[in-house]
Amino acid sequence: MTQKTKPTFFRQEVWPTQKFLTVETFEKNRVIEPRIKKLTKLLKTTNNNRLYEVAIGVATKPFNSEVSRYKKNDKFCIDGNARAEVWRRNPSLCPEYVCVKIYDIDTKEKADETYYTFDNSSAAESSSDKLSGLLRERNYTAISETVRYGKINTVLKKATRYAHDDDGLYLLTAPVEKMLDYHWNEIVFLDKNPDIFNKYKVKTSPNVTAALLMIGKKYGVNNSRFKKLIDNYCEEVSEVSTKSEMDGVTYVFNTLYSKNKEIWGNNAYSVNKLPLFGKILHGFDCFMNKKTIQKGSKIFKQEKQFIEYYKNYYHLEG
Repeated sequence: MTQKTKPTFFRQEVWPTQKFLTVETFEKNRVIEPRIKKLTKLLKTTNNNRLYEVAIGVATKPFNSEVSRYKKNDKFCIDGNARAEVWRRNPSLCPEYVCVKIYDIDTKEKADETYYTFDNSSAAESSSDKLSGLLRERNYTAISETVRYGKINTVLKKATRYAHDDDGLYLLTAPVEKMLDYHWNEIVFLDKNPDIFNKYKVKTSPNVTAALLMIGKKYGVNNSRFKKLIDNYCEEVSEVSTKSEMDGVTYVFNTLYSKNKEIWGNNAYSVNKLPLFGKILHGFDCFMNKKTIQKGSKIFKQEKQFIEYYKNYYHLEG
């Protein structure tokens, strides 16, 4: 009778902590900064052995270079990244040794799968965690904290709610990475502007940002008119403002804002059923096409049509 060979799941070694601290963070690891304070307190007050157990992956062969940078024998930390950062910042909390579980991994997919097994119920990834991990995976260091910490999930959902990608995938029900792919160029472009994601800038809002993603997608981020739209909105500059008409940007930061102050900064989804977003989108689109808006026009009293305008936006002519 043939004797079965026991499978090897991982090997375990005791390392000096300083050696472990030289292992790089896993490329998909979430942003750890928001957890540092809480974890520092835990390490100061708790002496549980589990806190000194960590895990790393070792690439047994080069991963697919199209989706990962790891080559054969590269090491990456898949459990213990936040603790490592606390130990670096607070040497007095750093143990002399840690117990290291070592996983031999042969593909990017297997690495992701192994990484996610270390998310327990108290540390499960939120949508922000996932987005910040995706940004790290792309080696993108965001300028604004909003983007860096992945706090753009509702903005992305608002902008892609009725969109389909080039493969015909309905993005509202698609994985968040597909939404990020769809608006990647626009996010990177807007991230360079210090005012767009500035929570202290009164007239910025999730709805404004989502509308800018959609406008940028439709007309291209290199469109000079799009750049002027952003500048005029952030600086509240009017291109046309007379007794009878105004440009679309002025309509948004002046007329719409003054009538909707109470809900202006609300989460984009919380005002999803209201026509406000469609009006913002319409105002920006008018500006892109150098169309002025007549003051007192009856079109703005037909509020239901702005909900439909939003739903059908990508299918409308400019």
